[in-house]
Amino acid sequence: MLINSNSGQSNGRDADGQTKAQVKESALRLLSRREYSVRELTTRLTSKFDAALVDAELKGLIEQGLQSDERYARMMLNARLSRSHGPLRIVREIQSKGVAPELVGQVMEAAEVDWFEQAREAYERRFGPGPATDMKQRSKQFRFLQYRGFSVDQIQYAMNPDK
Repeated sequence: MLINSNSGQSNGRDADGQTKAQVKESALRLLSRREYSVRELTTRLTSKFDAALVDAELKGLIEQGLQSDERYARMMLNARLSRSHGPLRIVREIQSKGVAPELVGQVMEAAEVDWFEQAREAYERRFGPGPATDMKQRSKQFRFLQYRGFSVDQIQYAMNPDK
């Protein structure tokens, strides 16, 4: 087996003959469908391409404004709001995709969402208006809203809007 002693960095190629253009084309193809976080793109692209090439091209895409974790976080926030998710779950999901906690905090603050009303709407969409009568049903409703990512105060407001 021959080992290529040339690291292949000349002309933008690595040892396997992969080019920066191929990495950029793959990244742009992914980004043309939806937003991705840097970590998601890195994971997808490093399965096909050399990590050094991927890092270099992603830095270029960020500088050009073609990839933005802030834009990705806003997209995720809007998508989860439309599904009636709460702030705790949304933050956890966005951070799990590799977006910095500080950036997630900025996007959440800028959203200006009334989380108490969001919890009430989620409750009414699922269970209808009016509170549950028995404890078993109330526990089920509480767990549902908790799973959706609402705080205890928000859940209590949603389940008892009169108080």
